[in-house]
Amino acid sequence: MANGKFQKETNNFLILQKLREGYLSRRQIADELSLQPSTVTYAIARLIEIGLVEEKGEDSNIKMGRRRTLVGLNSNYGCVFGVELLVNHFHANITDFSGNIIYHVTQEYDNNIIPYPKGSVERFEFIVDYVLRKLESHCSNKILGACIAIAGIVDQRGEKIMFSWTQGLYNYYTSSLTEKYNYNIFFENDANCAAFSHVGIGNDSFIYALVQVYKTTEIPEGVPPVGVGMGVVIDGRLRRGYTSHAGKFKSVLYHGKDFNQQLSISNEDLANIENDENILKEFFKEIVDNLRFAHSLLDPRIIYIGGYLTKWENLLMDVIINSQIENESDCFTISSTYEEDICEGASKLVLEYLFNMPSVTSRLKGWDTKRSPIGIEE
Repeated sequence: MANGKFQKETNNFLILQKLREGYLSRRQIADELSLQPSTVTYAIARLIEIGLVEEKGEDSNIKMGRRRTLVGLNSNYGCVFGVELLVNHFHANITDFSGNIIYHVTQEYDNNIIPYPKGSVERFEFIVDYVLRKLESHCSNKILGACIAIAGIVDQRGEKIMFSWTQGLYNYYTSSLTEKYNYNIFFENDANCAAFSHVGIGNDSFIYALVQVYKTTEIPEGVPPVGVGMGVVIDGRLRRGYTSHAGKFKSVLYHGKDFNQQLSISNEDLANIENDENILKEFFKEIVDNLRFAHSLLDPRIIYIGGYLTKWENLLMDVIINSQIENESDCFTISSTYEEDICEGASKLVLEYLFNMPSVTSRLKGWDTKRSPIGIEE
């Protein structure tokens, strides 16, 4: 790409990223991005022509002289899908180009229409296709991309699910599934998506601990009925680690060798966690002790706790308070919106990829630029 063409495309992305904050005048954009007014005027004209940007009203803060026309992202340009795929149901959002949720659905799977056994690749692919087709039927605008959150370890590129115990996937390459769609689809760990929903402007550092409880009848044989994952954000960036395993939970109290065992509590006891308060308290204490260790190691501002166990919020807070160290009472907070967190974070990840700044040599790995609608030709 020639330097001039690259610079024009870079300016386009800078402007689009700035407009994610809201409607601005051309003068404001030029001042805040340190660009020439003529450069901004040309770029905005091109972005309006493409349909990415629209004009909307005038700047009412200007009291004297000619009021400046405001421009912003065109919400109707397209939409993205954010999906949380669980073993017996799913949550999904459709989000417009400006990041507003325009549709949400939660639905249990109808096992009468799924001709494949639990924990099989065929069942997983059937469900993914069903969910995406359902969302497509509710999206009247261009589909810009989709992120599907699952419990499991996904590689950096979002193209390989290294393992997902609940879905029965091991070293599963997603291209055979995603290539039949005319928009980009990638997969991500559910705790990472939940964490990304809380990523804002600045260099915040926090941990999002996501805990899910499953019925033994809903998961493949031998899979623990409780799953724990952590999304780690350091200095405003989601961290996946050297081998994409960052956030994979393994209790410091567990000394066995089972690959899929996360806690010192047996699977048999965990299966009764909802019926035995003593097991529940023991479980909470083990989780909190491990999170306290992570807190001392990473020094986050806060630790969010989300997932199915938030229904026992009072008991969980009692365990935290009774075992806390001095001056640590503000370390933990319960996320009451965890179901929304995962879908919202998945949608935000798609938008983040769409607005990702181009580089001279390559764009973001794992994102097919041939199908990306934000590639702006000059």
